[in-house]
Amino acid sequence: MKNTGDNKVEDCLLQVADLTLNMRTAVVHRAGKEITLSMTEYKLLLMLMVNADTILTRKDITTEIWRSTPKQTGNNVEVYISYLRNKIDRGHRQKLITTIRGSEAGYLISTSDVQTKITRTARVSV
Repeated sequence: MKNTGDNKVEDCLLQVADLTLNMRTAVVHRAGKEITLSMTEYKLLLMLMVNADTILTRKDITTEIWRSTPKQTGNNVEVYISYLRNKIDRGHRQKLITTIRGSEAGYLISTSDVQTKITRTARVSV
């Protein structure tokens, strides 16, 4: 984008490791390769990246992405997490999307070992 007049135009870029998401253009790259996502996959990835290192429960995700309850959406969350893993993590040594099991069950995107370090709880809507 060009800088026109006094207004500085910047792309809003989210990054986790080598995964980038440009919120202005809705373009996603991993290790420099563009990844094509459906609208639902994009919204889910955006939610994960905005809340990086924060566990998002099935309820958080279904409420934000589908505007419904987990009971109404069945296994949509698991299905779309699987789609994202196939597009984002497949073929990469470092897996970014993590499933958290137990009392704080949910999903997160992170570059750290989250099994032993679960500290952030604040959530941001997208």
